[in-house]
Amino acid sequence: MLLSTSRPSPSRRTVLSASVALAAALLVSACGSSAPSTSMDPAAACAASEDLKTSVESLDAVDLSTAGVDDLKTQIDAVASATGAVIESAPGDLGQQAEDLEGAVNDLEAAYEEAAAGTISDSVEAIDGAIAIVKTHAAAMETALAPSCP
Repeated sequence: MLLSTSRPSPSRRTVLSASVALAAALLVSACGSSAPSTSMDPAAACAASEDLKTSVESLDAVDLSTAGVDDLKTQIDAVASATGAVIESAPGDLGQQAEDLEGAVNDLEAAYEEAAAGTISDSVEAIDGAIAIVKTHAAAMETALAPSCP
């Protein structure tokens, strides 16, 4: 008697392939995401949003023509810290806004690093432009969180 090797039929192979693909997709989506949490603590998100607004206003008030490197770094660090708190406490459906804000802060930090290598006065336009973009994305995040805030 010959032993027959059982091969799955084409339809079984399709189902098996689809199952494997689905399992892989679920595994990838479950692995470390930098997206904001899906369970928002409204009080924490509102407080973080207010801190972000204050830190961005303080940064915007810095006179780049007279500011020292340390003064500017202190303000940028405050914005970065507040941004992290907002992103951590924001609901998951604000993922794109969180990414945009984080990217803008990263760009600001990069502009600062370039300025710190020379003089701030040589990099005023780049830093000022980066601050404007941070302000825009911080305001968008604040607006998005406002309905959840008292």
